[in-house]
Amino acid sequence: MRLGKRLSEALETQEKTGDETLDNLLSLFPNYPKREYEIKAPLDGVDVPLFGRLDCFDPKRLRIGEIKSGRLWTQKMVDESGQLKMYALLVWLKYKRMPAEIMLHWARTQYNDNGELEFAGEVESFETKITLEDVLIFSGRVREAWAGIKNLCKDQTQEKGSGE
Repeated sequence: MRLGKRLSEALETQEKTGDETLDNLLSLFPNYPKREYEIKAPLDGVDVPLFGRLDCFDPKRLRIGEIKSGRLWTQKMVDESGQLKMYALLVWLKYKRMPAEIMLHWARTQYNDNGELEFAGEVESFETKITLEDVLIFSGRVREAWAGIKNLCKDQTQEKGSGE
């Protein structure tokens, strides 16, 4: 996680870090107008408040970029990512249009001779296609999760009220 945080901070500031591999990695990531872009949108009016922080976003062209480091990423994993579906849902709800592009950019990592995790100096990018149908199906999962949260809160309130 520390390695990913270093990458995130370096991408945000675009300043040299003193780590040659990390500094070289910065040039391998595409540019997006917004970093750490917060997006809020209600699902079903105001009943389900949704919030996300997109690593990279282009609000004019509706392009989403997610930055990952660490574990192995594959196209199948990217295509099945609930996080990217959530981001697509947020964009759909806020802008009433599907994202034009959804990319996951993965900074490969490796263990060095000392057993420490480090950047390998490569970035692999995966594009995924999330359709409106995918977003609608995913929104059903969000509604179910929200209903479960509300029921859990209601149950806890009732337990407190009954003196348990």
